[in-house]
Amino acid sequence: MRASLLFLGIASFGCGSVVDKGQHDAAVSGDGRTPDGVMVDAAPTIDAYQGPQPRLWWKFEGNTNNSGSVNGFALATPAGISYVAAKVGMGVSFSSSQYANVTGMKNVLGMYGAVTIAFWLKEPGNVNGVAMWDDINRTASPYGGVQIGLSNNTVSLCVSTTSNSLLSGSCGGPGEPVANTFHHWIIRYNGTGTSAGQGGVTEIYVDDVLVYTRANDSANNPVFTTAISDTMTIGVPNGVMDDLRIYDQVFTQAEQCTYIIGGAYAGTTCTLP
Repeated sequence: MRASLLFLGIASFGCGSVVDKGQHDAAVSGDGRTPDGVMVDAAPTIDAYQGPQPRLWWKFEGNTNNSGSVNGFALATPAGISYVAAKVGMGVSFSSSQYANVTGMKNVLGMYGAVTIAFWLKEPGNVNGVAMWDDINRTASPYGGVQIGLSNNTVSLCVSTTSNSLLSGSCGGPGEPVANTFHHWIIRYNGTGTSAGQGGVTEIYVDDVLVYTRANDSANNPVFTTAISDTMTIGVPNGVMDDLRIYDQVFTQAEQCTYIIGGAYAGTTCTLP
């Protein structure tokens, strides 16, 4: 079932072509012919993906298949979903009772010392306590994982480390961005590994602007390990999500803009696509 938001101290807060030499290993002239007069087709234009490949990548182009470098992990939709025009082609649309989830995250996402979670989201505003992305384990030690949700125009970022459930019971976050329009969200966790003392801060970027930072506790234990929830759940009532990506690394603000968002970065500003 869909995860509910935690109400625990929410703050207001040019690719070169490969040439088969064969008979034609001589230079090609300016008119596209070899010296013996045979026409050579021009290399096709290749629309290649720019930047590191996401480990998990749900494009939502009419399906919930994963296109990342890790095979499998299609999202399940127990209550059904629909597809609509979104920010990057099609996106997944949720009614008031719909959501999607996938199991097996302990041995995939839970193996990453650093994590970037990215997606486009359009939500209706005044959502009453619903997690839009969730894989948190806050009930059984060792703990772990992250939950990010919306509640009455505020954003809630809940974080568990292996030794500290909800970082002593506090979920904080900023105000939500303008509703009923697409915004790009990034949850950036900058740990150094999955062992004790290798944790880091967790941050929220909206439209490539840092809007919230959640410091780790004094032990600085990791957030993402096999102690996270094995099930990742997504879905915002009457909202649309698009282009959900998970990387096993973090990026600079400029790289986030160009590689993940597909925007143009100049100085300190990302122009969205």
